[in-house]
Amino acid sequence: MSDLKKNALQWEWKFRDATQQEFFTFKKELRTNLKKLSTDKRESLKQDVLDKLGIDEKLIHALNESLKSYEPGTKATWSLKTNKMLEILEGTISFIDSKFDQFIKSIEDDSELDGYQIKTDEKDVTIIANTGSAIYGTPRSSYLKNALIITYLVCTDKKFLSEITLNDRGNWIDQTPNAHVTPLPENLIPESIKVGDIDFTQCTYFYKDDITSNGFAYIHSGYAFGGYRNETRYPYQPPELLGKPNGPEDCSSFIGKLTFGVDQMSTADLWKRWQYQRAGYPRDQVWENSTIGKLLIDNYEVIEASEVQPGDIWATRSFDINIDPEMKGDGKGGHTVLVIDNENQQEITGLGFNRDMPLFIEGFGKQTFPKYPKEGDGKRILFFRPKSQLQATLESDQESNQESKSTFCCNII
Repeated sequence: MSDLKKNALQWEWKFRDATQQEFFTFKKELRTNLKKLSTDKRESLKQDVLDKLGIDEKLIHALNESLKSYEPGTKATWSLKTNKMLEILEGTISFIDSKFDQFIKSIEDDSELDGYQIKTDEKDVTIIANTGSAIYGTPRSSYLKNALIITYLVCTDKKFLSEITLNDRGNWIDQTPNAHVTPLPENLIPESIKVGDIDFTQCTYFYKDDITSNGFAYIHSGYAFGGYRNETRYPYQPPELLGKPNGPEDCSSFIGKLTFGVDQMSTADLWKRWQYQRAGYPRDQVWENSTIGKLLIDNYEVIEASEVQPGDIWATRSFDINIDPEMKGDGKGGHTVLVIDNENQQEITGLGFNRDMPLFIEGFGKQTFPKYPKEGDGKRILFFRPKSQLQATLESDQESNQESKSTFCCNII
């Protein structure tokens, strides 16, 4: 097994195990607190949870409206601008509305809720968009964790995610794999975001502490567009500063960190790296002299689909073929994963972070992707071999050649 594949699978298990361990902790805390509820509060619990979710839904909608004028990546973080809390709240409300009694019983009995399996083993690598009972790789994970968190807050008479204390290692938000805080724009006043007489500072997901004066704490299942690039609360400058443990990533921040310890990489960079090595394609001298350009040129080698093996990088870039029929421009979006299996002649199995909501895709796990684009679909499919993987391949080939020579000599003797 290549080192990159091994490291990626260990990363996936570490994240999934941290997620399920916190699920178990929330269930344990809730089991204790449910026993303390008065009869009246127990009878009103479902409605109290739904009321809290309903207010939050309206406030998040108002927040998203107020963010429309802010440029992503500069005036507002990408994870804030592309947050999926409305979809998660809608899913949580539907879950509470239809499964609340079974949900509470699974907490009290310490059992698995049908269709929402939490417990997995290391070998059970997450399958993105899986149709089985495990929650991982689907939005069900976000719905269930949000249901646990809101029910916990209601049972303990707390209002905000910032009040959660589940461990003794510091702020919960800085340790949890299930939620993340990102700053609000500097000139956005949360008190000005209103629904009737209620403003955003009363939203469950409003976050304020000594580090983040005005923040948005969102639920996630591994993926956040932009990861947490450039967030001062979680600086990533290895080897000294390693960011947030089990923090959210997007597809390219994961690949960048995995292959050479940078988070400032995108599929646009991968496309430029591919163009750099191909005759007849535009060259971008500014990019080639940039930090990420130099890193990719020095550390990634373009390979063909027929050469791909586990530990290589698969990437795709999309184009508007009505405007760019030759697909030689910058493109408009993409995706990337680490190849962990290539036994199929037409597909690879890749490991990475992905999200497509309200479709059934959310999380960190494995998926199959085509080796070759379909004609007319406006996509380029790219393959790269990282330098570490290239060196390992050369050493393996040398060992194989040496073994062949040794066998040949022995046969002669």
